Amino acid sequence: MALSDVGKLALQREHTDLAALVAAAVERQRAAFLRKSIGLDLVPSAAPDAAWSAWVDPARLHQVLANVLDNAAKYVPSGGRVDVQLTREGNQHVGITIDDNGPGVAEADLPRLFDRFYRAGHRDARGSGLGLALCQRIVELHGGTIAASRSALGGLRIQILVPTQEGDA
Repeated sequence: MALSDVGKLALQREHTDLAALVAAAVERQRAAFLRKSIGLDLVPSAAPDAAWSAWVDPARLHQVLANVLDNAAKYVPSGGRVDVQLTREGNQHVGITIDDNGPGVAEADLPRLFDRFYRAGHRDARGSGLGLALCQRIVELHGGTIAASRSALGGLRIQILVPTQEGDA
């Protein structure tokens, strides 16, 4: 966060296969989910033949995915489920959607999830409240967006949109 605050959080962007990056992030987290008996699935896209190339810093985007998935592993109860899916958002953006069936977040807390030091009203909220704020900053540096909403699975949905080409926003 300190690097971000002083404008020194640098991105090393390259055209990246997001399908491979997301699959690697999911596989890296799989053991933690298995230990808690939480299902973690990479859901097939409705556009299976779509090009999933995006103009991103793969290490920084992997950091965002690791943080969001780590949060899901903390808050989704044993026996729960987390689904990750890629979507096309027009010609200029690719979406990464993470849905869970955890306890969710109160509607009033959703807009504040990305605020620094904010921890939603869970009594057992863990962490510093900086992880999602950093995720938001990284995604915004890419010219993208990150948002939280209610998931169709009953818990939380995090949707990340990143540009497909250099200069897209």
